[in-house]
Amino acid sequence: AYTCRGIVWLNKNNPENALQDTNRAISINPNLATAYGIRGSAYFQKKEFEKALEDSDQATKLSPDLAFVYALRGSIFLAQEQNEEAISSFKRAIHSAPKWSEAYGNLGHAYSMLENFGQALKNYDIGISLNSKSAQLYNNRGYLYSQTGDFTKALLDCNKALALNPKLVNGYGSRGHTYFLMKKYEEALSDFRESAILKPEHKFAIAGQAVCHYALDQKDKAKQLWQALIELDPDYVGIEALVKDYHPATLFVETARKLISELVKNHGEH
Repeated sequence: AYTCRGIVWLNKNNPENALQDTNRAISINPNLATAYGIRGSAYFQKKEFEKALEDSDQATKLSPDLAFVYALRGSIFLAQEQNEEAISSFKRAIHSAPKWSEAYGNLGHAYSMLENFGQALKNYDIGISLNSKSAQLYNNRGYLYSQTGDFTKALLDCNKALALNPKLVNGYGSRGHTYFLMKKYEEALSDFRESAILKPEHKFAIAGQAVCHYALDQKDKAKQLWQALIELDPDYVGIEALVKDYHPATLFVETARKLISELVKNHGEH
């Protein structure tokens, strides 16, 4: 019962309560593999990756075929930029659950981080064939198409994702990113704004709006937005934070570089 309630807390993004319940479950039964997996997921939500990995290790020792634990390990490795290890873990998850569409999506994402777009696309295709109602899978494949320059397919997938889930925050971000690469800056700005309305603290949405304003020669607005982004996350004082999670699609990132350069220069003059 404690483990089940831990899952509920995780789904509510409440890792602290999930930890309390899984700790109780483990104290009652120290050999409960699922409890270690859920506790590891709670640590992952808290970005305590070493503890998450330790719990996932224990879970796999107790029960070698828990697909969600291997998926958790893959996510931990991705967060630590250990992409090869992530790929191995997601493959192991698929071995345990060959019909799990989300695992194929995760594997596709891991391949995309290595810029192995062919393998990424292959796995997204499999995931969508298993679950054609997954807005997130269409979104991720659309973003991948935008990276490879196939904007027609990118827009088709982004539109499909948003039709399935009109409140998909990163769906608007992905479509905005695609429009930006097509130099359709007004359309891109509209989508980034919509993404920010749905989630005001969504950093890519703020960055996207700033970069669009810069491309539209609305530089004061662009600098204001980027400054707000830095206040939200000081790592955005440089370009590294942007390219860590989003591949350096040249036009978008180069525009961001110019914006940051001007912002730094202006600060130096004051």
